[in-house]
Amino acid sequence: MLYQCNECQASFDTLKTNLASGICPACGKKFKGDFAGTVVRDFIVIGELARGANGVVYVAQQPLLCRDVAMKLILKEHENDPEHLEQFFSEARAAARVAHPNIVQALAAGVDENKVCYFAMELVEGETLEKQLDDFGALEFSQALHIAVRLAEALAYAWRRVKLVHGDIKPANVLMTPEGEPKLADLGQAHFGDDITEVDSLMATPLYVPPELVRGEYEKIGAKTDIYSFGAMLYELFAGEPPLYSLDMDEILQMQLTEKPQSLKSRLGFFDEKLSDFIDRMLAKNPDLRPDSWNEVAEFLKKIELRVKNQRK
Repeated sequence: MLYQCNECQASFDTLKTNLASGICPACGKKFKGDFAGTVVRDFIVIGELARGANGVVYVAQQPLLCRDVAMKLILKEHENDPEHLEQFFSEARAAARVAHPNIVQALAAGVDENKVCYFAMELVEGETLEKQLDDFGALEFSQALHIAVRLAEALAYAWRRVKLVHGDIKPANVLMTPEGEPKLADLGQAHFGDDITEVDSLMATPLYVPPELVRGEYEKIGAKTDIYSFGAMLYELFAGEPPLYSLDMDEILQMQLTEKPQSLKSRLGFFDEKLSDFIDRMLAKNPDLRPDSWNEVAEFLKKIELRVKNQRK
């Protein structure tokens, strides 16, 4: 991949330039990140890519296989915290249980000889769906529909395979390849059918959280809670904004409980009526009124996509 120096903005092909030192060949400054230039197991850490609440993602090389990977390393302040360690490795275990072309693939995880906790995964050389929405607003209809179908198929597969509940579906957790294919990432909040009854909290994102979780009804976590979040994200793909929006977190949480979003067909004027109604169902306050399964969501979206393609022939 092309890695850009945070200091001088020079870019380097990581597979053609020796960046093992973690030092920029152009300006001589250290690449961003505490672990830049270090070795973790059989991976050479080059520099930081992104930072989250529980870990830092670096681009790293696996010389034996001549490939780049994304490597998440736990934040130093959390490396001795059992709760954060469990959450860190639960993400790796979740990713390892599902293998789908539209879900970021887990490659390796563990603790090295220096007690560094690591999680290596497929490196997606693109930007997040959130970045695309921020830069360009609403997506073109067929592009948004393509993303919706691919992700719905991935989530339907993951539910059939292990009853996966992602727990934090949102544009920031979807990576887009240069070819325009979406890949669902960040399974740090994921749960499975066999452990859902043990959930007593969830760090969901307010703009996409279903009302039952705002009320703390964690026993209701399941496919339908993810379907609500997925519906909110789909709405944003077509409208350019989430169905309910506020800069105030408490206000948006209250809106999730009480306010009904404006339908896409009325908000945008000319919009596919059946798709608008289906997204309204996904955003129903009452989980019983939402689609019954991920299979239903995926099949419906595929039918819409096929109809649109046939109309364009």
